[in-house]
Amino acid sequence: MPQLSESQLVVLTAACQRPDRCFFPITARLKSALGTASSSFVNVSLLQLQAAARLPNGPLSEVAMNAALAMIEAAAPQNEVEGALAVQIACTHSAAMFVLSQVNGCTQRSVSAYSGAAAKLLRAYTLQVEALRRLRNGGAQHVRVEHIQINDQARAVIGPVSVSQNREGG
Repeated sequence: MPQLSESQLVVLTAACQRPDRCFFPITARLKSALGTASSSFVNVSLLQLQAAARLPNGPLSEVAMNAALAMIEAAAPQNEVEGALAVQIACTHSAAMFVLSQVNGCTQRSVSAYSGAAAKLLRAYTLQVEALRRLRNGGAQHVRVEHIQINDQARAVIGPVSVSQNREGG
């Protein structure tokens, strides 16, 4: 992603509120990064990212915004559902890192509160990443056996095994 200043992001977002005015070359890249063809989806996602990248009572963090966009682009969403999940992942990560940064120099009670909040955010982040993986893979699990040990006088079958329903006798 190209580096954008806060004023460029504000102009981009404001201009893209009206699709007839949205001619920026970056818009195509943002659509690709978010897995969408919808300008509206890009606009809403940018506004959500801006809210998450804004420092408390402060300006928009250009570095945080670019990091979130890079994270979303790395997730390579294929559609709007994956794009929305990628935005959530980036926002949750940003929030968790901010909460963890607040732990230094706090009282014991504050450390406990910040640590608990960070743990919940990091758990949510992990669940979101897992949800993205399941969404892409259909929830299928694969087991790979790397070592098999067969003791003396034991029997082993190598290959697929199926059990017939009409088994009579042994």
